[in-house]
Amino acid sequence: MKKLFALLCLPALVLTSCQKDSPTESIETDSSTENLTLKFDTPFNNLDFPEEKIQLNDGIVEEIRLASSQLTAINAELKDKGIAILKVEAMSENSPIIMFDKQLNVVRLGSSWVANDPRRGGNTNITYNVFTPFSLANGILPTVEIHDDAFDRWENASNCGGATLVKQENPGTFNSTILSLQGVTSDPFSDINIVGHLPPAIFGLVGLGESTLGVAFTFVFLDENGEPTDIDNDNLADTSLKEVWYNDGYTWTNDPSNNPSDTDLASVITHEIGHTLEAGHFGTGTFNQKKGTIKYSPRAVMNALYFEALSDLQNTDRASYCNTFSNW
Repeated sequence: MKKLFALLCLPALVLTSCQKDSPTESIETDSSTENLTLKFDTPFNNLDFPEEKIQLNDGIVEEIRLASSQLTAINAELKDKGIAILKVEAMSENSPIIMFDKQLNVVRLGSSWVANDPRRGGNTNITYNVFTPFSLANGILPTVEIHDDAFDRWENASNCGGATLVKQENPGTFNSTILSLQGVTSDPFSDINIVGHLPPAIFGLVGLGESTLGVAFTFVFLDENGEPTDIDNDNLADTSLKEVWYNDGYTWTNDPSNNPSDTDLASVITHEIGHTLEAGHFGTGTFNQKKGTIKYSPRAVMNALYFEALSDLQNTDRASYCNTFSNW
């Protein structure tokens, strides 16, 4: 099996592609960070970019579900850790996509956090951290506080008690499970690990296109047979970790009212945090090709496509949170 990820080169400062003799193109990146470099040498002919091939047409916006060969390869490397990626939920401006590992999806279609799960410390807290070196959007806009506000919004606006969302400060510890599969030191020490803003080409490593705005990865626990566990017998796989990336190829803003053509950080971050709290996509979207507009009903932060700024939770958003955590 060809490896999807090359070495994380810790001493360097710039995110670039490793140069090797290869008949295929390598992914070129350019993103600065304070204390590590990610280097990738991944042939494009091993990748699939479904979002670039799917065009919106007049009518209902269909969510695309794709079994991913990339996830199958990643999960083969994760198996010894007793975890696997069950699904990848991607938000874009083009086509809403959920990718999944076909083998695991046959066993468990969905997942959920488990209260008092002994494998996560046996408590009702859900912890999160933000990797600070990648926390600047476009290299200038800080996002840590926006993440904190998003977690507060989900916990407090829903009024469902249950879980407590607890921030763990990240001292600069690399927190990606996916991008550290070559033995490089990484510590995804929280339940939810916000990796941050990454170059567009890196999304191809998991089979997504460069029109992806943000993506949330759901990891689940595996039993001794390599199948997802369900210790609370709710017919949902037990979530073990979440990981979040954002695409730094877009022009982001923290002031959407004055920059309406840019992508609103709070809207996309709140959406992806919703996925980490088990909220799925809501609403029926209708696309008008002539006007180039999308209308969702009902309107929600968790609508599948981004088309305008919205970070205030709506009724369906709050209902999803309550469905997961009200009985904790």
